[in-house]
Amino acid sequence: MCTYHICRAGRVDAPPPARYPGGVTAGSEPLPPLPESFRELFWEVDFRPDLSQTHPEYVLARLLEHGGDAAVSWVLRHVARERLVDVVRSSRSLRRTTAHCWANYLGIPLEEIECLKTPSLLPSSSFA
Repeated sequence: MCTYHICRAGRVDAPPPARYPGGVTAGSEPLPPLPESFRELFWEVDFRPDLSQTHPEYVLARLLEHGGDAAVSWVLRHVARERLVDVVRSSRSLRRTTAHCWANYLGIPLEEIECLKTPSLLPSSSFA
């Protein structure tokens, strides 16, 4: 199921279960190594299977933003709901549409998501 399908399905009346089927329950559990098929999603870094263990928040945000069906399935299988909620709340690299989609799916209030907050821009007179 890709992010598009999750958005189309919407959130019914309750958030998803605290534990995904087959997933871990603790948010601090290390992620398993990334499959080789995910290499194309990490074009700007040196891809290593242990990237998910050394930079888990970066990896999860990248999979949520650019991953297809296989990546979303991998995330839902291996990542605790609490950890996924933390990544969606704190990531500044998610696009607004992706953040809205995952907020809807996970039941996160939009005002708690960093990438949806007003960007901090300096007034144009600061450089005058």
